[in-house]
Amino acid sequence: MVRLEDQYFNINRILLIAIGLWPYEQTKFARFQFIFFCANLMALIIFQVIAVCSLFILIISQTWMDICDVVLRINTSRSHNLMIMTEYFVDQEKYYYFILLHINVTVSIAIFSVMAMGTMFLTFFQYSYGMFRIASYRIEHSLDMDTLKSNMKNVNLVSKKIICAIVIQRQAMNLPKFLVNKFELMMFCQVIIGVTTLSLNMFQAFQIASFGNDIIEVVPHLIYVFAITLYMFVSCYIGQELTDHSKEVFLAAYNIQWYLNPVRIQKLILFLLQRGITDFNVTIGRLFIPSFECFAMLIKTSMTYFTVIHSTR
Repeated sequence: MVRLEDQYFNINRILLIAIGLWPYEQTKFARFQFIFFCANLMALIIFQVIAVCSLFILIISQTWMDICDVVLRINTSRSHNLMIMTEYFVDQEKYYYFILLHINVTVSIAIFSVMAMGTMFLTFFQYSYGMFRIASYRIEHSLDMDTLKSNMKNVNLVSKKIICAIVIQRQAMNLPKFLVNKFELMMFCQVIIGVTTLSLNMFQAFQIASFGNDIIEVVPHLIYVFAITLYMFVSCYIGQELTDHSKEVFLAAYNIQWYLNPVRIQKLILFLLQRGITDFNVTIGRLFIPSFECFAMLIKTSMTYFTVIHSTR
């Protein structure tokens, strides 16, 4: 028998095992992984806060000049500059490669963590989409048999089908609510940090372009802006899809000829219609509802902060 996690969550399992977060393998080594990665991640955050530096890094750009020196055999000395300004309270020229290794390892851990959590949420939300589709299908085909004759056996069978669809709909609604409640604080912090980082990177790119500096310096900030915008869009798109799939259940109940059926069936259909009047969605911090409107609001807010920062310079 193929287990559910092996068939559908294999990628998530591999990523989460790599950072010690897979819930079905809580060994001592997994706990050590989790503590080590968390300590490493927190250490870098503290160093970044001390220096008030950027949040991301382009690994290859930091070693590009050294690679050119080796390939072209250029025997010249130059100072090393980290793209993330940090303060380790040591000689950064002497321990440059150790600092670079620490930064790159920590950023890689952060990227894997974001990928693992993002793909996990995407998988579970896709599961909810499928549950909504199943509920819609069951409702659409619940009245295939002739119930207009008020045959008690047919009425009971139709009632069971509709009740089963209601149960499936409730399960599809409870899963995303449960996930969001568990990770609501983390998601709220991601939204705040994302908007702030997007505004600051737009401002930095504008400053570099305005003062006529090397255009290559603008590229990392444009990459950051694109990555943050893409992450926001995908997150809001997932929430919008959840709302749209939940509406399919309401439309399926609305389009069938429920008013021509016995009162018992009408009450069940009316229950579905009443539940579907309001859009189903999840709320992050009681402020943000993942949707296309929320994505537009976040981009507008980032542009507003960018304008305010630029006007105060």
